[in-house]
Amino acid sequence: VYRKDPALVKSDKKSKKLSPLILKGSPLGYTPDSTYKKKETVVYDGDFMMVFSDGIIECCDPEGQEYGKKRFKTHLEAYQGQTSEAFIEEIRTDAYQFFNKDHQEDDITLLMIRVKED
Repeated sequence: VYRKDPALVKSDKKSKKLSPLILKGSPLGYTPDSTYKKKETVVYDGDFMMVFSDGIIECCDPEGQEYGKKRFKTHLEAYQGQTSEAFIEEIRTDAYQFFNKDHQEDDITLLMIRVKED
């Protein structure tokens, strides 16, 4: 999981801006003895959390330009109204078009958890 911004949460339906869920410490699974502090937040219908690996943020196009956190966040904001499957596919497609490659040197892991009221 990306070290600096490991998760994004809280879809604001009016502004379509994402609020970062700031988590301190090692990436998930970084070492077998990693410890983590508990953090709570209130979530509402439509909110989501996106956990992602650094492979999407740090991978470069053929000219050496990183995909970057800003581009990733922009696409998260743009696609947030779609189904989870379509949302992930849009980001994956954009990333691979940006990389302009058939293969990836690093993993790209995206996990989306969406809140739905019953």
